[in-house]
Amino acid sequence: MKIFYFLISIVVLCSCSASKVVSQVQSIKFGSGGGFTGAVNQYELEANGSLSVIAKGDTSQLKVVSKEQMEKILSLAESVKTIKMNEPKNMYQFIEINYKQDEPYRWVWGLGRQDLPSELNELFETLTNLTK
Repeated sequence: MKIFYFLISIVVLCSCSASKVVSQVQSIKFGSGGGFTGAVNQYELEANGSLSVIAKGDTSQLKVVSKEQMEKILSLAESVKTIKMNEPKNMYQFIEINYKQDEPYRWVWGLGRQDLPSELNELFETLTNLTK
């Protein structure tokens, strides 16, 4: 009977462990640019949760993103790998994901595009909301 309680305890403890997204993402750069000046607003989110703004070659940290938010973002980042998007316009938005064992993936689209794939749109909105 003691073995039965021991096995039940093990099962309960194992089922309570937090699930973690396993990701090969090193960093995610995102932002917008173009127009008359060609200026680019660029941010970088590192896998450790550090969010920085990149301006004129200088990088300054804005904040550290929570583990829960990072898990959501990394999961979304893995889900967009199969999407192909390289359609810049005069004003554009972009996401670039750098993976540990792979070439960077980059998506570029015209500002205000209405038919953006939902996963890519959700990732971009989630990332840009971090900067507010």
